[in-house]
Amino acid sequence: MNSLHEPVIRRARTARIRTIAALSIAATALVATAAFAWPTPGAGPAPIPAAPSASPSALAYAHQLYVHCGIRYANFEGRWWQAVHLGEVPMPGQITNYLVGTMTLVDADHATFRSEHPALSADFIPFVGEPPPCQ
Repeated sequence: MNSLHEPVIRRARTARIRTIAALSIAATALVATAAFAWPTPGAGPAPIPAAPSASPSALAYAHQLYVHCGIRYANFEGRWWQAVHLGEVPMPGQITNYLVGTMTLVDADHATFRSEHPALSADFIPFVGEPPPCQ
């Protein structure tokens, strides 16, 4: 019985080996093509930025400003900023630790926070290091 089925088994095994080889060659060709077809910088549409860019027309991003000790520091765009004019929060009894608003990166050294409730605006400049704790 083995001798009758041996050619069928051999053909099936050979077909599987050819299929695996063909898939391996196709995968290698796909990887090689993708490596050479990778977009070059400046070609095609610009990628969507993960963070705001430093330009006058920068967009306003939702931001929660920590105001427990007043308007003093902000952590935005991966770095610390210091308020140009340190100030107290209007309506301190009605606001908890955070004030909801938007932060706009105006340029590399200037960010602006705006809130509607209460209506206020605060300008920030870069701060080196960690801000001191509240006192």
